[in-house]
Amino acid sequence: MKFAFTNYDQFVLEPNVEYQLEKISLYDMQLEEFPKDMHLLRKLNLITGHRVALKTLDMCSLSGITNLKLIKVPEGNISSVRLSGSVNLPSLTNLELPNNKLGEVPDGMHKLSALEVIDLSLNRITFLEMSCFNGLEHLQKLDLSYNPLTRISSLATVKLPNLETLSFMACHLDQLDVLHWELSTMKVLNVGGNNLHQIENLQGRFREGLELHVGINNWDCQWLEENKIGLLYKGGEQQDRFGRCDSRIEGICCRESEMKVELGELLETEVRQLKNENFALNANLLKLQKQVDEYLTTYRNNDKMSDQTTGRQLQRILHYSVTPCRPLLGLRRSECALYDVDCDEVYPRLYIGDAASARNKQYLRLIGVTHVLNTAEGTRFGQVDTGHSFYRDMSGVRYMGFPMVDQPTTDISRYFYIASKFIENGINSGGKVLVHCMMGMSRSATCVLAYLMIARKMSAAEAIRTVRMHRDIRPNEGFLQQLADLDNELRRDRMYY
Repeated sequence: MKFAFTNYDQFVLEPNVEYQLEKISLYDMQLEEFPKDMHLLRKLNLITGHRVALKTLDMCSLSGITNLKLIKVPEGNISSVRLSGSVNLPSLTNLELPNNKLGEVPDGMHKLSALEVIDLSLNRITFLEMSCFNGLEHLQKLDLSYNPLTRISSLATVKLPNLETLSFMACHLDQLDVLHWELSTMKVLNVGGNNLHQIENLQGRFREGLELHVGINNWDCQWLEENKIGLLYKGGEQQDRFGRCDSRIEGICCRESEMKVELGELLETEVRQLKNENFALNANLLKLQKQVDEYLTTYRNNDKMSDQTTGRQLQRILHYSVTPCRPLLGLRRSECALYDVDCDEVYPRLYIGDAASARNKQYLRLIGVTHVLNTAEGTRFGQVDTGHSFYRDMSGVRYMGFPMVDQPTTDISRYFYIASKFIENGINSGGKVLVHCMMGMSRSATCVLAYLMIARKMSAAEAIRTVRMHRDIRPNEGFLQQLADLDNELRRDRMYY
């Protein structure tokens, strides 16, 4: 038997009732905590929720539910997990709390000794002591992706004998030391989307054939070369942070796509210097041109030079663009927490924000939004269920929604021109436009970049740098390739018309 609770702020359990519930689903509830006598649900094996106001997940109140296997509460307000005292949950294998507000990994995780999967992605964890997971001998998957993690330490030896997958994708790591990690069964380590130049003490630390996801970092190519034995690099092409690698590591391409740009800049700089210093230009230019021609010839036959924009080039521009740290638009720093939104003006009268921004009508009124473009419309995980009816009480607000998921295979290009027209109409009417998705980083950012390219006639590179001056964005690799295709298409059209 299962039961779903929707739009309630509490539920009460009667002590003299023998409950047969096996599954509880909580949707859009204002429930702030579980009843203290949850142990009365002795046959319960699943607890799921979505957009629940629950702030503290008290595992002690669930203690004694011996059949409970799964707790899955995404997109909620959970800021702490209480594991104080005795906790008896011998069957709990999955603890999945993505997209909540956890600021740290809960103390006492070892008490949940049966856990096989822990998903704490898309939270607010900034520091991690890896040894806090010791004692979880059955743990197979640990996901801490998309957290603002800046530091991972190991004060004690990390022992997780069955861990197979560990992900720190899209965190803020600039160093990682695995000296004290004993993870002999690990098959996949994902550190893509950070700012790492190497992983200290990696050689010989893990099993042969470890799949190491390295995409979008700041690698030292010499380190990659020295540590590739026994590893399987995944995640695409990298830039040597010292700019010194001119060779190709298998699966890792360092500088080849930048050759033509670098050579052009070299030629331009040399010419400028010669003119300014009134040297004899002809002999020097001929010599330099000969060097450039030889350089180009070396790589042309290997198909490493192209006039076309590629997704890889945009990925590199995105990575090396800098976003200054600034307060939320229209708010003093002390007021930001009151609204709990993530929104930035990236172009005059054009904003990119997250789901919380789109749902916070008080904030939308404060900044004067007149048009809302939801690039993640829907009810599935990772989508935002608003729609025309949600803004009915905000007179004058126009809404448009695209039912997309944030996957590289999603065809977002079909919406480029529709989105551009909607945004342009909003701005030209004197209004302000909010473009949002779940996190305000991928789908919404891609549509805004397309608008700047189509309506404002920017190149893809110019659009990325413009937006990155105001907001940290991370379109997935499939979206970047579609933006590259749009850039090539627009350049061809402008060349002939």
